[in-house]
Amino acid sequence: MCGIYGAIAPQGKQFNLGIVSALTWANRERGTDSCGFFDSSGKMTKRAGDPAEVLRQTAIQKWLKTSKDRAWFIAGHTRFATRGKVNRRNSHPFRYGRIIGSHNGMVDAPMKFTVDSEYLLWSLNKARGDYNKALGSISGYFGLSWYDGSDFYLLCHSGELAVVELDGIWYYSSNWKHLDSCTGGDSHTFGEGEVWKFNANGLVGTSLQEGSDVKAFVSTAVDHWHYYSRGRYAGGYDWNDTASGHTRNYSSGGRGGPGKKASRGWWQDQEVDETVGSKTRDYDSEWADAWASYCSQGSGDDAEDSDDSDGDNYDADHASIHSMTDEQFEEFDRYAG
Repeated sequence: MCGIYGAIAPQGKQFNLGIVSALTWANRERGTDSCGFFDSSGKMTKRAGDPAEVLRQTAIQKWLKTSKDRAWFIAGHTRFATRGKVNRRNSHPFRYGRIIGSHNGMVDAPMKFTVDSEYLLWSLNKARGDYNKALGSISGYFGLSWYDGSDFYLLCHSGELAVVELDGIWYYSSNWKHLDSCTGGDSHTFGEGEVWKFNANGLVGTSLQEGSDVKAFVSTAVDHWHYYSRGRYAGGYDWNDTASGHTRNYSSGGRGGPGKKASRGWWQDQEVDETVGSKTRDYDSEWADAWASYCSQGSGDDAEDSDDSDGDNYDADHASIHSMTDEQFEEFDRYAG
């Protein structure tokens, strides 16, 4: 789970840099591995590291202020790394030919791409911006922002994305709650396959408008990842795929979160048997069972017999905070406010 966000200011207007910074902070909830930006000048900047720290860097602050003066849009991204190491090269945005963009979600990409998101932008460039031709057969889910040198696009497929207009300027973010909190506006949440197109003069059109040249995105892929849809990426889920011998780790909260992420990209094993014997895998049930197991960790003998050297009546090393009672949570000063 990553975050995409930004602002589109038609010529003669300037976006509010404070709102863009606030959206960066809000989207930090969705990814703390890196932060990056691109704008209508075609330039980009990106850094590995916590977005809160990246925003404090003098070079980034200078870049953002310059962008406000020169650009009619700015697009930001916070990364939660899945495939590809945490470093500057693997941070968003990515550029392929005339296409530059950022992605929230996960897709089934060929192994030649270090980060799965690159496949989307490479495909857009290859298809000369025809997003249905480029992306239609790609399995996965995505909220996508990209620029082709003249127009800026927002697209949502089985994911999250919202947009709001404030004083003639459009702001967008992966999560509508973040957007409303940072702008005070009443945002519009994208539906499946919804596409918005902007240029320097403002909103060109949307796929919702009857007769619009902006067509809805239609996926023709077989999507096995429906349980990720609409941002329900909650962590601590270790899936051991005994059918194919692969182990995958799904961990929430970015770096320093409650679960430990795998040292390598978990989606580097592309060929996965989707059946166990003759029975099709029920991912929803597996997810529910895994989450229930995670939430109940430490509720048995291990928790009762654990060492209480801290005197807090609860051993966080052997139990999940999700299995605490309200009284235990309030008494446990590591989590209590």
